[in-house]
Amino acid sequence: MLHSRAPSLLERALGAAVVAISWTVALVRGANSPQWEGDIAALRDLGLASLGTGGFVSTWVTQLFSLVPLGSRSSRASVAAATLIALAAGCAYRVARPLLAEALDDGALAALLASSAALTAALGPTWQAHATLGGGAAAALALFLCGLVVATEACGRPNVSLAPAATRSWLLIAVITAALYAESLVGGIALTFSILAMSVSGVAFPAPRSRLALGLVFAITALIVAAPSVMRPLAPRSFADIGHALSVTSMSPLSNLAGSKETVLGWTAEFGVVSLGLAALGLTLAGMRARARGTVLVLVLLPLVELVSGARVGENGVALLHALAAGALMIATALGVAELVRFLQRLELPMARRAAVLTVVFHMTLVAVVSDEASASTDRSARFAAEEWTDAALGAVDPSAAIVVRSPRLSFRLFSAQHVDGQRPDVLVIASPLLGHGAVMPNLLPREPDLAPLLRDLALTGHASEFGLSVLADARPLAVELDPHWEHRLVAHLALDGPWLRFIPEHLSAPERRGDGGRVLGADGRIAPRIASGPYRDTPSATVVGRTLKEHASALSLLGLTEPARTLLEELTRLEPSDPFARSARIRLAHAARTHDQRGVELRDLLRF
Repeated sequence: MLHSRAPSLLERALGAAVVAISWTVALVRGANSPQWEGDIAALRDLGLASLGTGGFVSTWVTQLFSLVPLGSRSSRASVAAATLIALAAGCAYRVARPLLAEALDDGALAALLASSAALTAALGPTWQAHATLGGGAAAALALFLCGLVVATEACGRPNVSLAPAATRSWLLIAVITAALYAESLVGGIALTFSILAMSVSGVAFPAPRSRLALGLVFAITALIVAAPSVMRPLAPRSFADIGHALSVTSMSPLSNLAGSKETVLGWTAEFGVVSLGLAALGLTLAGMRARARGTVLVLVLLPLVELVSGARVGENGVALLHALAAGALMIATALGVAELVRFLQRLELPMARRAAVLTVVFHMTLVAVVSDEASASTDRSARFAAEEWTDAALGAVDPSAAIVVRSPRLSFRLFSAQHVDGQRPDVLVIASPLLGHGAVMPNLLPREPDLAPLLRDLALTGHASEFGLSVLADARPLAVELDPHWEHRLVAHLALDGPWLRFIPEHLSAPERRGDGGRVLGADGRIAPRIASGPYRDTPSATVVGRTLKEHASALSLLGLTEPARTLLEELTRLEPSDPFARSARIRLAHAARTHDQRGVELRDLLRF
């Protein structure tokens, strides 16, 4: 068995410190209000909407933490994620410590390097992105590493497959693997092949007479964990029906938690060339030891699988694989440091031992560096711009209003606000990208029969018509997002109304079209100041507000209202000083003013920027 010596009190204390520090840092940075990136997970885990396969362990854990009567529902979900990441950090420590002890023959130093590796992974940008927001890959990451810990122990007992301890380990592996398959298909497959690689390397397999029991435990666990997949679509509530419709879409949240770091260049930017070199050194030398070969093989395969798979496993799969690769590379880097320290300790030179100590100290500083780097992108404790936008978008509309939404990000934000937080259930949200999926249309028509012409137009052409919008606007106050394909006469019905464009059937005067002049979204409103109110900029909210300002400026400029359009461009420049849309739009408006062109200026083709 790989380093079978029982851990000392110091080694256990360092393991507990890893869990405590990981949990505390994630808790401090956790979201206290709704976030754009977490709307889909909130609908699934808090709103109990059926959003496709997977995510069932996250739902159970989030629902458990939501029973604690402290903080908002979003903050309770972030506490659940922080707890899962702390569990994953503790398991990473338990995976790394025997490997390092095997390389160093020094339990205390091995535990110190193992704690450094676990904390570097847990406090880095990749893991913190999942630790500070409900949903994500936190549950799958924790389950995978728990399974890896148990598999390391089980595969370290060759020729004792019928021993009670080995039997208990394999039963626990079956439970963890089944739960991981219910949470993430990609994670379940990754754990299965990891256990297989460790079993073959260690020549340790479950006893033949126990395999039937393992299969039954696997099946029962999977059925219990995935029970919500059967119950959710049958729930007699509107959000469950809408959620079932959302489950068959391929819409993505605003930002990809995995980012764009699933390549070697991405690893270099996140971990550094030196760390990658040490990781390669550590894996090469550790792989030469027979007893460590199984675990080292898993550490090698995880980054390779991410590199080969790319985006073919889906967004959630990419996020999980990148998190697993980050953890594997951090453990491998610690192995490289251990090999370097071992080499320095054996040198018969005057300063060799001091150089070894300095190497360990230098490696420990990596924890602080990656933690500081992660704060810029993952600290959500002071992000309230999404909540302010929701208050303006839902709270300011008229009673029983209808909103035609084109953007998936706004659709999920409104659905989450209504069905998770209970805001404005009287408002009818018409998410045009989702109308062709599931039971969205059958659910909408009973609530508003006058939607029929608009739904027919959207189904046939993909775009709303003047007649369909006018019929709906006669029945309800109507707010819309700008469609770049709308004709001039349809845009002539629009007026600014906070984050929306209000559609009015009758002819409008120029002052009515100006509306609020962009004050709600501008620097004098409540949303823009929130974007930069915390220590770090709220980039997703800035993207949403900037997009809305561009659409409003495009609508006003098309109607010949160049001065109000310039005002919106100024607000956009304050928000995004280097945005190419504002620069190009300003040139076109200046040209129209110079040539005394009274016709509208077309800016909608610039919305691609």
